Amino acid sequence: MMSAQKVFEDNIEPKRKAEQDFRREFVCPEESMRYAGSLEQMVFSRFRDAASDQTLIEFGSGTGEPVISAILNSKFSGTIHGYEINPEAAELAGQLTEEYGLANQYIVHNISFFESQRIPEADYLIANPPYLPCNNRDLLILPDLCGGPEGNDVTRKLLSRGYENVFLEVSSYSNPALVIEHAYNLGYKVPDFLITQMPFGNYSRQDIVQKRIHEMKEEGKAFFTDNCYLVGSAFFTKAQKEEKDLAAEFLMCLTSFR
Repeated sequence: MMSAQKVFEDNIEPKRKAEQDFRREFVCPEESMRYAGSLEQMVFSRFRDAASDQTLIEFGSGTGEPVISAILNSKFSGTIHGYEINPEAAELAGQLTEEYGLANQYIVHNISFFESQRIPEADYLIANPPYLPCNNRDLLILPDLCGGPEGNDVTRKLLSRGYENVFLEVSSYSNPALVIEHAYNLGYKVPDFLITQMPFGNYSRQDIVQKRIHEMKEEGKAFFTDNCYLVGSAFFTKAQKEEKDLAAEFLMCLTSFR
């Protein structure tokens, strides 16, 4: 099977209608390819033998490229409702879904997930949520990438919505222990996860972010090296049929950088 990265590079990238500006919308190919590959392997693979009427909800669709890539590569046949507050990103996502004939399958709404009053019923919530630790979001290149003072406010808020199954990207420099504790208190297990090493990029290298994560490192809440950090792609579930819980192993991996 063709890799998600190959689909992304051969199909998505060449067909963009305009050059993206990382100062106006989220642009990070490494993150997008990781998210696409993890979705394909950990979420969409669960529906290979399922009915095509499966509905998923996505928080923060961005330009839609990761999900489009994962759909193309996995042949997922269900419906995804994505919520994106950035109008430029949402517009590009709409253009791409039209180009690939996915407009009726991957529907991107230009509205905040937390403010929309018309969220369809679904058992699955997927997201690569904002996780930059920052005390003043207005100083960021993209303020919407702020995850609160410790970078996990949005992550914990998404888990608190109570979906039975939640797929999230969790950063090693955003107090991952608090995320795991919060999930445990809500009744979630972690039966599956992937860990990826990520280089610091345009957003995480900002002075205000670096200052904050170094403060958190001194407090034992952030884990990274001078060159990179870790991102954990995790599948959280409340399903009783899932007997395996790897939450402790997940946290051990995310906190391995000292």
